[in-house]
Order: sequence, then structure tokens, then C-alpha cells
Amino acid sequence: MDLEWKGQPTRIREMGTGAAVVLVHGYPLDGAMWSGVARVLSRQFRVLKPDLPGHGEAPGPAGRSVEDIADFLEAMLRATPPPVGLAAFSMGGYAALALAARRPASLKALALIDTRATADDEAGRAKRDEAIATVRSDGVSAIADAMVPRLLDPASLHNQDLVERVRKQFEALNRRNLDGVMSSVAEDGVLDGRADLIEGRATIRGFLEEWFGAYEELDFELEEVSHLGGGVVFAVVIQDGRPVGGDGHVRQREGWVYLCVGGSIARLTTSDVDLARAAAERLAQERG
Repeated sequence: MDLEWKGQPTRIREMGTGAAVVLVHGYPLDGAMWSGVARVLSRQFRVLKPDLPGHGEAPGPAGRSVEDIADFLEAMLRATPPPVGLAAFSMGGYAALALAARRPASLKALALIDTRATADDEAGRAKRDEAIATVRSDGVSAIADAMVPRLLDPASLHNQDLVERVRKQFEALNRRNLDGVMSSVAEDGVLDGRADLIEGRATIRGFLEEWFGAYEELDFELEEVSHLGGGVVFAVVIQDGRPVGGDGHVRQREGWVYLCVGGSIARLTTSDVDLARAAAERLAQERG
């Protein structure tokens, strides 16, 4: 779904057909937290999983109040044919309750997960003040790192290990450290590019050597990376390189789909971002 919010275009991820279900994330997450749930619900429903303003890929500053977030959800509902069900987690639940109070007839169903209808007590406000101070002193990543063990069970933490493995591979790519790049690739791994199918770790390494050799400079940026379940990791990758003997730069934005088996990368498929995202979600659903 494409939505204009406060003068800026906003893309809302969706999947499936049928009656609409809107999944609202909590703090400090984004719509990707619902990926596994969305895949299951999309078998029967049209599932929308927005990034709230200022979170994930959504443009603009974050809402300054629960009412601001409720305004955004109300704009979504106006653009979505009824009936509409809504499920909301934590902070998203505060906004969902505010929306339900305004327009109770607009919601066919409402699910509230790990949220509350009352204001924080003194202890809760003290924790929020502490979080604000942490962000100001150490940045947002400090909050995210502290919350991960509280939000994920051990199996999900294993999934995070797969994401970390991909991140480390990109660090090795940017150092041109082929040993580091190949250390996570299975012996019979496959690289399925836009034009070539390359099989086997040794052959993939030879391809990368030629690839690096064609560029004086070559940098990789991970714009997005997440584990979708079933050992499937999806990444949005920006490559920026200066070819040997050239003055200009070549810049490319792609979607990369990793299939991890036994902790190793068994297959990497690269293609257009939207096509890759759809393929990754289908593969995760098949393996889920």
C-alpha cells in the first residue's frame, strides 16, 4: 500500500488477499517484527505491517504522542476497505486503544498484545527517563542491544546469530578479506546472481576474486537485514564501486536472499529488491 503521510510518500508492506488485518509494532521495533505472524495470516487475510513514522523505513520524525501515532493508523484505515482487524503490541497498543476510542465502528476486531490501558506508574516513568538518557549518551543501538534478550527466546536469538553472520560477511567484503567472506559459505554453496549460477565454494571464491579485481574501490552497505524464519535471511544491499581505470562510480541497490542450513550459507540469490523480498517471504513460508 502507498500512503501519503504529512506530505511524504510512505510504503506499507503487505501480503495476502481478503479481509484486512493491520499489525502494529512496538518500541523500538518496526513492522518486520511481525514477519512470521504475517506469513501465516496471509494465507487467509490481506496483512499490512506498517513501519510507524520514524521507525524502520518510514520517513519523517517519530510521533511525539500516542495521538500522533493514532492519526497515522486512522489514515491507514481510511485507505483500507472494510472490514479491518487490528493487532497491536506494546506501544502500538496504546495507539490502537486511542484509535478504537475515536472510531470503534471502524474496527471489526482488536487484539492487544503485552500492552496496557493505563498510564505508567512512577517506576515505569523512571525506566523511560533512564532510556531517554541512555539514547542521548550512547545512541539508539544501546537500547536495542539491551532489549534483545528480553524480547527474544533462545531459538530467536539463534536466528539473530544468522543475521550477525551475514553482517560479519559484509564486514569481510568491505575489507576484501576473502577468507572471512568464504568462512560462512557451505562447501556446496550456490551463488545465484542476476545472470550467473555459480556452484561450489571454490568456484564462488574465484568469481569474487575476479569481481574485486575489476574495481579500484568497492564498498557494500547493508540498508536492511532480517531473519524471516526457516533459515532465510533477507538483506537490502547497496554496492558502490569505481572500476579499474575509470573515474566514475557504479552504484547498485539489490535484494539478497540467503538460505542458511546448519549455520552455513547454502545459497545466496540476488535480484531486484521487491522481487527478492517477495521470494524471501515465500521461501520462509515454505520452510516455516
